[in-house]
Amino acid sequence: MKTLNEIYGSGNHPLVRIIKAKTKGNATGYAGENIEKAAKKKGYNVNAIGSGMFGTVFSGKSPDHVYKIYRDHHYDAFLKIAKKHQKNPAIPKIHATGKIKGTSVKVTKLERLEPLDPKHPLQKILHKFQGEPSSVYHTLHNTKFGEKLKTDYPKFHEALSHVTKSVKDDHYMDLHNENIMQRGKGPNAQPVITDPFSD
Repeated sequence: MKTLNEIYGSGNHPLVRIIKAKTKGNATGYAGENIEKAAKKKGYNVNAIGSGMFGTVFSGKSPDHVYKIYRDHHYDAFLKIAKKHQKNPAIPKIHATGKIKGTSVKVTKLERLEPLDPKHPLQKILHKFQGEPSSVYHTLHNTKFGEKLKTDYPKFHEALSHVTKSVKDDHYMDLHNENIMQRGKGPNAQPVITDPFSD
């Protein structure tokens, strides 16, 4: 796993200074628009394409990957799991990870995915993936629903099993249609777990 140097390689890089200035306190997730505006004034073509409470996803020059700038120990826990299971297609491809010097803000470079299609079959069952990890794991392995999911989406079932058994119940499972994306287009595309935990 490479360390990320495109953004944080130099503490004096203009983009790093912008991120430092706009992510003071706990504003990492809601700083995306401010970072985008300030960066564009400096000539950097970055676009905030999604934000949550603790992080923002930016697109860059390449259409194949994105950057997530965040401050979130739950996402750190997911990355640790994801790095171990990069061959599973239901896990996002992580290209690099790093930390912006002089801050507690971290950056992950990962593959760019598509939103979960409104007609994707998983849309109807996302509520099953809410709650304590041990409860979701039990659902996956001890119910008819879990058996069907394993038959229909074996790699997704496998990935979700890894996720739920790798953490304690202080990590709340919060999989919804913004935290499950897909690789490719259409209602039959491969679902991918992108950010499964919350407080």
